[in-house]
Amino acid sequence: MAPLETFLVSRFMVFVLVLARTGMLVMTAPIFGTLSMPRQVRVVLAVAISLLITPVFLDSSLPAIDSTAEFGRLLVNELLVGMLLGLGINILFSGVQVAGQIVSQLSGMSLANVTSPGFDEDIPVFAQFYYFLTVAVFVGVGGHRIVTRSLLETFTVLPPGRAALGNSFVEVVTGIMTQSFVLGVRAAAPL
Repeated sequence: MAPLETFLVSRFMVFVLVLARTGMLVMTAPIFGTLSMPRQVRVVLAVAISLLITPVFLDSSLPAIDSTAEFGRLLVNELLVGMLLGLGINILFSGVQVAGQIVSQLSGMSLANVTSPGFDEDIPVFAQFYYFLTVAVFVGVGGHRIVTRSLLETFTVLPPGRAALGNSFVEVVTGIMTQSFVLGVRAAAPL
């Protein structure tokens, strides 16, 4: 390859890796990834954030990429990091929704279901109320800024192309899901 072509391809690969992590976070995080937000808005948001982050890493070197399969492996690792960050937050929101479902069962209001725009399914009224209350508190305390800062910190700890999730990935997801259900039971316990 010509030097200019190699230069441009390496820059584009950095952008794609940053976009993979950012895009997966935007698609899975509670506020950004809800079904009520149009897909085009989420794509534009992911590309805009990626365009802001990419120049920081243009001078950093990527690991040696000899084949498309190697780049695919790096891309999957970036996707998993973004998904883990987004789903970690989303699972905690689901724990609050579980608390609402438990409260609905205990109060006898479990037959009063509404369609949730965020999950595209019928859920009890209390679960919907708890979910929207949690979203309001999340935005009120600046949770969306905290999520964005967390994304930026992942790039500090694991630069593009350096993300590698070992055997602990399954353990982390299992731990987050366990804590989600524990949170749901604890939040419903007083009622």
